[in-house]
Amino acid sequence: MAGNYAELPLDEYQDLTHTVAVVTELVVLDDAWTREAMASSDPATRDDSRVEQLGGVVDRLDQLYGEIGGLGSRLGDIFRAREDLLRERYEALVSDEAADRPRAPRTRSLTPDERSRVRAFVDDRGQGDVVALAVDAAYQLEQQAGTQRQTVRTEYDRIRGGASSEGDIDPDFEFWVQAVSLAATLALGPEAGGVVELIGGIIAWLVG
Repeated sequence: MAGNYAELPLDEYQDLTHTVAVVTELVVLDDAWTREAMASSDPATRDDSRVEQLGGVVDRLDQLYGEIGGLGSRLGDIFRAREDLLRERYEALVSDEAADRPRAPRTRSLTPDERSRVRAFVDDRGQGDVVALAVDAAYQLEQQAGTQRQTVRTEYDRIRGGASSEGDIDPDFEFWVQAVSLAATLALGPEAGGVVELIGGIIAWLVG
């Protein structure tokens, strides 16, 4: 499949970079949401002014869940169309020989521990098939984004009403986000230049 090794079409490139951007913002804001939700659930640390400010974070999380869900079908198509490329780059990423190969500018090899944990992630959740894992995750995001949007709204309403909430993202939804972020990063590859610098952050979140 020669197309797998050509430069990505610009529409695919945009969808993949958008995915990485959405995931990055989602991870940061979800951390803020969880921290503030837990603080607001404890009468000893509750601050009504911060509860109101938290509404802005919830609004943005709602938008981000919608965006990642809206990308789902297109990401599934991209991952299927670029399956040879994804498999090749995944194997290169987790290979024990990766540290000895020349690296593209602004990239780094994974540490042995990171390689082992990424392999375990794909083996455990995708039976070793990174493409099947990513395609299924993209489909699940498309199907479940609406539920996640409703959940964050419901939990925020509970907090505003004085009830408690841990503010955690659904573990399955988090897994699906991790899987598509890994595949999107692989698809962008060294040609993405500075984007590849995010691989360390993405992997640290994925295997943390």
